Amino acid sequence: MERTCRPCHSKWLVRQRGWLRQLGPSGIQAVVGAAAFFLVFMVVGRHLVPRIQRTLQERDDAVEGGLKRALEAHAEDEQVQKDYRTALADARHIGPIAVELAERIVGRSLAAEAHERGTVDRFLDELDYRMQSSS
Repeated sequence: MERTCRPCHSKWLVRQRGWLRQLGPSGIQAVVGAAAFFLVFMVVGRHLVPRIQRTLQERDDAVEGGLKRALEAHAEDEQVQKDYRTALADARHIGPIAVELAERIVGRSLAAEAHERGTVDRFLDELDYRMQSSS
């Protein structure tokens, strides 16, 4: 009985696989290649794409955070420069008053000497130059 079943079984297999044989070697390769492609596509889609998207999102967040910190630092720098320029302008008005006070304390005229040398203005200009070159 086994002998009779085997030929029947093998005939059934031949009939079932007949459509695949009709495709020929290139057709079989196409079917196997398509199956392999969809298998790889599923693995990449389920495992790799979410990881790539998460990494890209983390990078975007880091860039946006760095940009925000840079803008805040720039605004703070502008405020410091504005305060410095205000203090420098005030120092230019205070300079002659300081010379007059020194004249009264020392008891001689320093205004002509300071005016000739431009000591106060040169000093303040030098401070301004140093501040600009360090920025």
